[in-house]
Amino acid sequence: MRNKKSGTVAVAALMLAAMACAGITTHGQSARTSKSEPAGDAAKGAQVFQDRCEICHFSTSTKKKIGPGLAGLMKRERFDNGMKADDEHLRIVIERGGKDMPGFRGVINDAQVRDLIAYVRTL
Repeated sequence: MRNKKSGTVAVAALMLAAMACAGITTHGQSARTSKSEPAGDAAKGAQVFQDRCEICHFSTSTKKKIGPGLAGLMKRERFDNGMKADDEHLRIVIERGGKDMPGFRGVINDAQVRDLIAYVRTL
């Protein structure tokens, strides 16, 4: 019986270690923007927001400026365009643009996109 319990504990420990290496928390949420990408830096994302997004979006309000206010954006179930409010769909909007928003693919690099997503998640 002791061998079976210690084996179970060892398997559980290995699973937790593998999840940590993959960036998955015990709640099943990813600590990264996608499985193959490192997490962004919210402080750097704040600068990208200031340089590229602030002209059209409020960060501390849901009020419309030119585009929608982004306060609490990632706490919503869906974006205004109907897409699920998650990192991957936010990436798509940032890169491709939207109704009146230009896309930023080729304007900001992948690291800046990850940083921007990390920042928007803090709003």
